[in-house]
Amino acid sequence: MAGPTGATGATGAAGVTGPTGATGAAGVAGPTGATGATGPTGPTGPTGPTGPTGTADTIAVGTTTTGDPGTEAAVVDFTGSPNHVFNFSIPRGADGTAGATGATGPTGPTGPTGAQGLAGATGATGPTGPTGSCTCSCRSRGELVVNGGMESFTGTVPTSWTANNKNLVSIVGQQGRVHSGSLAANLNNGAVLYQDIAVNAGCYHRFSFFARGEGSQVGVTAKVIYLNAQDQPTQGLLIQVRQQDMVASNRVFAYYQGITIAAPAGTVKARIEFDVSADGGQSMDLDDVSFSLA
Repeated sequence: MAGPTGATGATGAAGVTGPTGATGAAGVAGPTGATGATGPTGPTGPTGPTGPTGTADTIAVGTTTTGDPGTEAAVVDFTGSPNHVFNFSIPRGADGTAGATGATGPTGPTGPTGAQGLAGATGATGPTGPTGSCTCSCRSRGELVVNGGMESFTGTVPTSWTANNKNLVSIVGQQGRVHSGSLAANLNNGAVLYQDIAVNAGCYHRFSFFARGEGSQVGVTAKVIYLNAQDQPTQGLLIQVRQQDMVASNRVFAYYQGITIAAPAGTVKARIEFDVSADGGQSMDLDDVSFSLA
């Protein structure tokens, strides 16, 4: 068995360092380590001030005429910043072919009328034509009957009328027995009532009247008779109403009219006349008689 170790003695002084030996060859490089993760992007710096606006070059194009008559050239000027001015000419090309003629424009306004020429000589007057048959005497004179509405009476006879027997004529004014106005004339069996009217020869006339039968057996003959200065008659119109034709079941007024022949030469007046025929105690009411130029 070993005994205990004794105490270590003091270290002696270091000896002189010897010279460094030559460096040995480099060893083989070890493998490259893995790339580390990319760090975060830093904040964007402030935007710098905007630089001054530049001056763009301009181009002016025009035409000019050279010293030779009829010769044109194009002149082009480029103008920009100082020291950037250019000027050159382009000789005029040959004339192109003329284009097609455009459509004709609208006609302008008519110019003023020239002065009127001298009037020609008046031609010879032609022969006078034949005289027509119509005369101015046949112009309308309106209503020719006097008291045709039977509104005025002298005794029992309508004023301006003539009766063959005043006892056969009377005044009526009852409702239903007057066509217009207030009164009418009543003619009994055998009564003749007429009026003479001045007229001219050659004229046609319109004759009309309203009549009603006061009973079922009443008839009337209405006439226009033309008379000359010697009272020689010419029948101008005849209206014949038979007894059975005059009366309707309610005894209303009927209207009758006709156009005469032309009044013959020598005529001075027309007679309008009513002749009544009626059976026992019956009669005819007459109203609104008219006579005028047709």
